[in-house]
Amino acid sequence: MRYLLINVFALMLLLMNFSVQAQHLLIKNARIHTMGVDGILEDSDILIRDGKLRELGKNLQAGNE
Repeated sequence: MRYLLINVFALMLLLMNFSVQAQHLLIKNARIHTMGVDGILEDSDILIRDGKLRELGKNLQAGNE
């Protein structure tokens, strides 16, 4: 149990540090499970800009917009 808590705490620290540094995050070739009629989107990209989900699709570019 102690080992699990230490790992969870370390992961939280890592994620907090990562979120401060990243202005734009582009996740490539993801499997996206939607709650709508689209179902599962295979090999799709996820663009997160300023901490908000901005775009889903294929062949997205992070850019500096």
